[in-house]
Amino acid sequence: MNTTTTKPKRTLTAAAQTSKAIKAELKKAYPKTRFSVKSSNFANGNSVDIFWTNGATANKVEEYTAKFQKGSFNGMEDIYENSNSRDDIPQAKFVSTSRRPSEELEQVLNDFKKELMKDARYEDADFQAKEYLNYRVFRKTSIHPAATNFRIERAKNVSAGVLEDLYELKFDTPTI
Repeated sequence: MNTTTTKPKRTLTAAAQTSKAIKAELKKAYPKTRFSVKSSNFANGNSVDIFWTNGATANKVEEYTAKFQKGSFNGMEDIYENSNSRDDIPQAKFVSTSRRPSEELEQVLNDFKKELMKDARYEDADFQAKEYLNYRVFRKTSIHPAATNFRIERAKNVSAGVLEDLYELKFDTPTI
């Protein structure tokens, strides 16, 4: 006698459904970038956290993911406002992005920070240099997933301005 038992189909939470939808959308938009999309559930809400290395900027990724967040927290009134609620897609209360540099790129950023620090004459220089390089220069540059030979170069045709305007993150990309 052959008895086959089927397990009841598991129902995904709203956050898990949102996570799955975000991952599918990002895979279409950025097929060569590996995203880690995690969902969490907690009292009075849920969240989806998105992590990736190099690749598109956070602003570019947020163009695809913003619609999956129901609203935002209003700190002035200490309330969450459902200002983006939609019935046609799964949504979470909070959707956050976290882009990280690869180990190779992190080393280049740290080496350049040390070079900047040689002439530092004020106590807060280490924080300032790291903040500019790891946040601003990295943040504004989309990076090909197969990029190599990372370097920071002086920007052409720019002679004054804030640090992130004076330097550019450069890299080599493979030819197809």
